[in-house]
Amino acid sequence: MGRYFVCYMVQRNGQGCKLGLAVSRKVGNAVARNRVKRFLREYFRTHRAQFLVEDLQMVIVARPAAATASYAERKAALYTLFQRGGILE
Repeated sequence: MGRYFVCYMVQRNGQGCKLGLAVSRKVGNAVARNRVKRFLREYFRTHRAQFLVEDLQMVIVARPAAATASYAERKAALYTLFQRGGILE
C-alpha cells in the first residue's frame, strides 16, 4: 500500500505471472486513466524478469494521486511497493 498504488498479490502454482489493473474514474478523465494503465503495463513488462516469485498473480489499484505524479515518482512508488511485498530483487 503506497501513496499512488495498492497491490494485491497471490501465488498460484502453474498459473504463470499475471497482472490485473483497476483504475477508477476517481483517478481522472479517460486520458489520465489510460496513461496510468500504459505506465503500469510497461513497468510490469520490463521488470517481470526481476520478480523473485514465479506464478504470481497481482492486481494493482491506482489511487487518484497517480494521475498527477511524474514518471519518476510512479516508478519509485512501484519499486518500493514491490520491494515491501518481497517480490523484487
